Parts: sequence; structure tokens; C-alpha cells
Amino acid sequence: MEAGVSPLLYIHIHQGGNIVNLDFKKIEVLADKEITKDNFARIYIEPLERGYGLTLGTALRRVMLSSMPGTSVVGFRMQGVTHQLMTMPGTATDAVELVSNLKKLKFELAEDKLEKVIFKASKAGIYKASHLKLPKGVELKTPDIDLVNVLGEKEVEIEIYIKKGRGFVQASEHTATLNVDNLIGVDGLFSPIKRVATSTEDIRTGDIVTHERLVLDVETFGNINPKEAVMLSAKIIKTHFDFFEDMKDRLTEYEIYKEKEKEVESINNMTIEELKLSVRSTNALTGAKIRTVGELRKMTETELADLRNMGKTSVDEVKKVLTSLGVVLGDF
Repeated sequence: MEAGVSPLLYIHIHQGGNIVNLDFKKIEVLADKEITKDNFARIYIEPLERGYGLTLGTALRRVMLSSMPGTSVVGFRMQGVTHQLMTMPGTATDAVELVSNLKKLKFELAEDKLEKVIFKASKAGIYKASHLKLPKGVELKTPDIDLVNVLGEKEVEIEIYIKKGRGFVQASEHTATLNVDNLIGVDGLFSPIKRVATSTEDIRTGDIVTHERLVLDVETFGNINPKEAVMLSAKIIKTHFDFFEDMKDRLTEYEIYKEKEKEVESINNMTIEELKLSVRSTNALTGAKIRTVGELRKMTETELADLRNMGKTSVDEVKKVLTSLGVVLGDF
């Protein structure tokens, strides 16, 4: 695939008071129709400045693998089984093996809530995920995963819990946060992305390499379209870079101290009337010729209580108002 002539993408920056045009080529994002399927897409991003392919490819791959929303099994429960190291009555499958199988399951949920699917079988045999009884709004994307080897001695019933999420969440967190009694937690592998491969190709003008092409191969588990995954990952990255438009100078410790000092000075200059205390408390303070918060902060609680008409209720009121301002009696 050879790149045609692309229009220029004009990016203007201010440098030393002058406007500099970087003259980047306008970038196209193209899907290869011949090999793109429901769960797989090959995406070309071109023409890129040399070295930009690796930069963009690494960022897109990392976001797709770690930050895409998806659905995962988060735990299960079965009568007589209290932890992952136990055997499972009526089966030749132990809990460790079941957890390994559950991590391979991928679902699509219509609603963002904890859902329960049921496995129930009494005849001997190796049962696949397709045997699960699914509630309305739950779709199984991996029906061919082996799940449980039932011996046929008794009926086997397992409750499996699934929910939406993002990234990786440890089993212990599910056990602690989900309101399900006797739940055996399963590590949440929420990513709907099965594989992301990146590579770059040179784009030449004659014998000279002028630009490069980024090639993304994206394979999903079926609960997100691979082209949508690429677009969503790009949007996530763009959202993070948008924050740079509001870049501010980082304050030094000295500057932070000076800002705090100005704030405290403003509080100290507040009049007693501005505190909006009760009439009794206000009269008691102004009667003692205490006119500002700064003068009030110089007093201890005992000194305040000794003022005429300043009872316990008034003292508590003053302390509460000062606390709301971030200051206390006797700290000035």
C-alpha cells in the first residue's frame, strides 16, 4: 500500500512571539475491508512523521488492553464450597480449575448491574459454557469454553456472578465490596480486547523514506467492535491531552505558603459581625472590645468562657464557627 499525496495539516504554535507552522501531513485512519471481520480489524494510520508510529501505537495498544470497558466474572458460590482450594462435590473439577475456566468467559450485559447466571446439571459429562442459564439482558460471547466435569452422582448447581468494569480487579476486592454471602471471588479481567499488535511500514517518495505508516491488528472477544475499540482508545488519549490546554504554573512551597498567608490574613481581618453569631455571643464579644477574628484567636477557651454573658453554649458556637474557617482559639 502506497500513500497518495495528503493535504497539509496546519498546526500553528507560538514560539518567541512568532507563529510557526509545523506543516504536518493530514493523517488518515483506514480499515482494511478485505480482512476486517466482526472480531478483527486491521487499521492503517498514515502518513506519520518518522518515529510517530511507535509513539502512537504504544499508547493506543496500552489503552486498549487496560482501559476498555467490558464484562467479567467476579465470583461464584456453590453449596459446600467455601474457598478456591476445595474440591467441588459431584464433579471431577476442583475450584481452582473452575476459577481458571471462569476467567475465560466473556459476556455482554444490557444493564450496568451485578448479574447472576446459573449452571445446573445432574448427568455425567463435561459441560461447556453454552450450558449456562442466562437471564434476560445477558449474552454469552464464549460458549465453547469447557466449564465443569460432572460425575453424575448428584445434581450440581453453581451460581456465577458477572458485572461490568474496566481493567483488572483483584478477587479480594469483589469479595469485600459485593453484597453476596459466601461469595468466592474471581479476579476480574474486564478487557474486551483479546490481542493488539502494532507494526510500522516506511512510506517512500522515490528512494527516500519521508513518512511511516502505523498498522494496528486488533482482535476482540466479540463484545466490542474492533474499530470502535480503536476510536474509543484514541478518544481516551485525546481527553487526557486536552488537560494540557489548561496548564498552570506549579506553585513552589514558598508560593503556596504566601497564598496561605494571604488567606489567613483575610480571615483575621474579618469582623465579629461577619461571623453571624447569635446576638448573645456577638454582644458578649463586642462588649469585651473584641472586634476581629484575629483578636478572638488570641484568646484561650478559658479566657473566652470568663467573658461576661459568654456561657458554654456561646463558647461552643464560637468554636464551631472558627473551625469552619480552618482556625481555632489560641492559635494566633
